[in-house]
Amino acid sequence: MIELRHLTHALALAEYRNFARAAKALHMSQPALTRNIQALEERMGLPLFERTRSGVEPTDAGQLLLKRAEAILSQTDDLMREIGGLGTGVQGGGLWVTAGPYPAGMIVGPAVASMLRKWPELHFNIVVDNWVDAIRKLRDRRVDFAICEASEVKGGDLESLPLARHQGSPVVRRGHPLLDAGEPTLKKILEWPVVFTARLPPRVLSKMVPAARLKSGFDPAVHCEDNGLVKALVQGSDLVGFFTYAMVEDELSSGRMVALQADEPWLTTGFALFHLKDRALSQVAVEFICEIQRADEQVAVKNQALERTFARRPSQTAKGRKIATSKTK
Repeated sequence: MIELRHLTHALALAEYRNFARAAKALHMSQPALTRNIQALEERMGLPLFERTRSGVEPTDAGQLLLKRAEAILSQTDDLMREIGGLGTGVQGGGLWVTAGPYPAGMIVGPAVASMLRKWPELHFNIVVDNWVDAIRKLRDRRVDFAICEASEVKGGDLESLPLARHQGSPVVRRGHPLLDAGEPTLKKILEWPVVFTARLPPRVLSKMVPAARLKSGFDPAVHCEDNGLVKALVQGSDLVGFFTYAMVEDELSSGRMVALQADEPWLTTGFALFHLKDRALSQVAVEFICEIQRADEQVAVKNQALERTFARRPSQTAKGRKIATSKTK
């Protein structure tokens, strides 16, 4: 009988092309790894690896086994996740989720918090990543769901659930020089250093470059995937950040930040929830989808209300400050 651990060892050897490095990655001794590979070869009746000048290479039989091994181990992981939480009353004990920096805080956080209030015994592994790597992790079966930018994601292997579009806005610190500059166009705003996530979708870049009247690509002063850090940078410098209103509700309410009205309808989110079509959804996965939809609807309502309240042009803000100053005098 083939043991699952032997398949794992074969995959590691194929990745590292070296017994010593593969054994180190597997936290085992090299002789033990050698014995396990030999046992697998004896069971298969054919050599699976051969030593070459460049390292250890899989044979034709080894290539076939490695392809099957990935599928077998992925299906085994799926099965373990699905039955792991049967004793909790919610099928599937937890989820692995990757999300872009914007939907992670806006939507995923509230959805997971709601689930944990109902089922404290559940567990989640949440990774914040750009949309390209998020989809790669999903296709590699390292996560159950990806919630991220959807405009560039293609392929019939994925099931997608489009989420609401949330209006975004350039945001600056209180006292930023832009607040005294009249009604700025996006070109004027982008003359200041900006901070963006590492992977701007082409649908945004295609509008951003001509809006800023740039001859080449758009190059932000800072790339950052951590929205908490981005907020700190914006509040502590003259950087311009781009947020949905719901993401900076506290900062807008307290006056620490000011949202600029850029009048650009394409400055919206374009998220979707993705999962693999061939992966069965556990009960906890179905519940998670429902919670994501619920959280997304709530954020959409909140974002619209906040936009009506806080979308202020710099000229209006400056005028307000002048009135306040005259009243003080």
